[in-house]
Amino acid sequence: MKACVVSQRAITALRGAGLALVLLMLSPTAWAGITACSNPYNLGAYNSGANPKGLPGDPSPFGCEEDDNQFINFSYATTGSAPAGTAVAANFSGAADTATATFGNPTGVVWSDSSGTMSSTIAFTDQVDTAAVPGFDITKLVLGETGATNSGFLSSDYVEVEMTFCTGGGSCTRASGNFGEIAYLLYEGSGTGVEYSYACYNNGVSDHCAALTVGSHTGMSTGSGGLTLNLPYGITDIAITDVVSLGSGGATNTLDSFFNTIDLSTPEPSTFVLLATALAGLGLIRLRGRRA
Repeated sequence: MKACVVSQRAITALRGAGLALVLLMLSPTAWAGITACSNPYNLGAYNSGANPKGLPGDPSPFGCEEDDNQFINFSYATTGSAPAGTAVAANFSGAADTATATFGNPTGVVWSDSSGTMSSTIAFTDQVDTAAVPGFDITKLVLGETGATNSGFLSSDYVEVEMTFCTGGGSCTRASGNFGEIAYLLYEGSGTGVEYSYACYNNGVSDHCAALTVGSHTGMSTGSGGLTLNLPYGITDIAITDVVSLGSGGATNTLDSFFNTIDLSTPEPSTFVLLATALAGLGLIRLRGRRA
């Protein structure tokens, strides 16, 4: 009988620990009221009644949810002759917990530069809807482009799309452990340009990305493929800043659109085995404490 009592106490302790874990995993995200994405949008000032709807601005954190990814807190800024926000479409698509945000027009020129420089900066936050998919993390980022052309021959001729990000949201610097970057560069060339790409994530190591050099990246393909960067488990929100930059020494250089894809997944089964073992250990410790 005593063995049965001990077993029951252990079960009770484990139930308590398991309940705490379940409550933690099912806790609602900070912005549980975000509605499903309903294209089209643009990067003009917030206007829920317009069609397409503007994304940036009040009421913060206006945005939308696509396949358990919540896209919120948009802002848009330009330099030079870059297009206004209302001229930059924003559309969201996805399936199986993978969501893609596409900015621009995949079938027509949005950014075009034939003199000097221009840039567009698009910032937003992506976070996992942890109430819908508890235990899921952001584990992969993809940056891709469509329609980049460089018809110049000078060092001042380029088209670049750069994504910098801070895992955990908020702000960071290149030396921060939560900083990362993916970039695509179409540099001077004879009519088509020369492609370069690079990607890095500090992953807790200060200044890991500081030594980054431009070069070919095996994961990069223009058009529908994109450049992929895998991330470790444990990331549920990420602040992203995309910068489109064009320069020209007289030639016309263009970009139609670019996209960010965010992939969610759960840890390997072995992680859950370790978690279950840890919970069992906590239950036994609690039991021994009571018996003492």
